[in-house]
Amino acid sequence: MSVLLHVENLSAGYVQPEGRVLAARNINLQLAEGEFMGLAGESGCGKTTLAYAIAGLLQPPGRVFEGKVLFNGRDLLELSQAEMRKVRWKEMSIVMQASMNVLNPVMRVRHQFYDVLRTHSERHDPQYFDQVALEMFRLVGISPEYLDAYPHQLSGGMKQRVAIAIALALRPRLVILDEPTTALDVVIQRSILQQIDSLRSELGFSIIMITHDLSLLVEIADTIAVMYAGCVVERAPAEELYRDPHHPYTQGLMRSFPPLVGTRQRMHGIPGQPPNLASLPTGCPFHPRCPRAMPGRCNVMTPSLQEVKPHHYAACLLYADASSSAASQA
Repeated sequence: MSVLLHVENLSAGYVQPEGRVLAARNINLQLAEGEFMGLAGESGCGKTTLAYAIAGLLQPPGRVFEGKVLFNGRDLLELSQAEMRKVRWKEMSIVMQASMNVLNPVMRVRHQFYDVLRTHSERHDPQYFDQVALEMFRLVGISPEYLDAYPHQLSGGMKQRVAIAIALALRPRLVILDEPTTALDVVIQRSILQQIDSLRSELGFSIIMITHDLSLLVEIADTIAVMYAGCVVERAPAEELYRDPHHPYTQGLMRSFPPLVGTRQRMHGIPGQPPNLASLPTGCPFHPRCPRAMPGRCNVMTPSLQEVKPHHYAACLLYADASSSAASQA
């Protein structure tokens, strides 16, 4: 399976009077054609900054400081804003956080579709616009009669589906979903996520989905990357990550949601708070909250992301010796 997106040593963040704040540090990711990758972590860990850096949407004081974003062989960071506008929506689209609130309240849904198609499509006839809008509504499961509705006439779930339909209107190869089901009830969440996964199978696009809810990703993603304090601390196939999480932070996230079957048990959260990205602790950024921290090592040495099992990577000193041994045997 060919690689669609390759993020290489990407660091991005914000320029403040007191200096740089790195919200995404030294990120390395690969996304294959048709793959569903989940990006999980607590609020403030850098997930959205990473997504905006990939899509070229970081605005001052946000900035990409170094690295590459290779999309279909081109480095998007080398493109001008005019060139990036040709990439967005046609080849890459993004459903933003709380996107059901981004619809223009004084425009009918039909004309909001028209705006996207008129700006980014090579065809400009209304008949074609209607054809695309009707097809997208069918795909996301909304009755065509709502094309002429105003956003306030739609439920939260319907507005979210409209936002997804607009993102898919030009058949992009990559769709970035930033908390696509925030503020919706769990039944509607599941319905929308199942619809997205079904559309991926039908249309063949790749997905990066950002969420703080790891339990959602375990069910539908192919691969999951877990972020903490601006870094990817673990990356593995979803089933492997669920069955055998390696990083203590991932283990803590896994223990924070209950299983649907089995004996009742008390859930435990992760103690403490995520660090201030402007003032990270020395060594491993997770060590102040880690139940397995090793004094004299974890507070001094910063672990790098290493392969601890085939296709399973973790940034933790607990596995440093094992990964070095595996590398030498290879």
